[in-house]
Amino acid sequence: MDTPEPPAFASVSEAMDMVLAGLSYLAAADPTAQPTEAQAECLRGLERTDAISTAVRASFLSAFTIGQGYTEDADYSARAWLMHKTGITRGAAASHTAWAKRASAHPQVVAALITEDLSERSELPDDDPDGPLEDRAVRLMTTFQGAGVLNGDLTPECAAVVGAVLDALSSPAGPEDTRTREQRYHDALQEAIR
Repeated sequence: MDTPEPPAFASVSEAMDMVLAGLSYLAAADPTAQPTEAQAECLRGLERTDAISTAVRASFLSAFTIGQGYTEDADYSARAWLMHKTGITRGAAASHTAWAKRASAHPQVVAALITEDLSERSELPDDDPDGPLEDRAVRLMTTFQGAGVLNGDLTPECAAVVGAVLDALSSPAGPEDTRTREQRYHDALQEAIR
């Protein structure tokens, strides 16, 4: 299937506005008022747009990752940036970053998505689709007067160990202990490291 000539847009922003306008129109339409053929046409079209959207997202996210664009927002990985700046779930971010890796490693896959020879749901092998080892990170940033901000993206095993340690060391010290759970976790972390 030949790739159709793309419509002319002045910018990526203008093209995104048109995409959102079209999807907003479909979201506002009453599907029950549409004939069956129009419903089927919409469903077929959405599958095609899903494939192209996956290819576009993979290409842009791959370039964004290679250029470490996420660091401009003080994030430590593309997956973390997606979760923090777009509000998607960890699983969705993992899926998007897996497609971005495919785009870099297999440009033919992206081309097949764009030409609709391959659907976004096709099963493609990944060594580790969730990539927990690659995205593991802990950052400590020192702020005003030596205070710090600690954040991280932990593997499931590490999260389980950290959670168990913090839970074990953060029990309230009695009825007079008015610390919040978060404050007790802070103190438990300090005690564990000491």
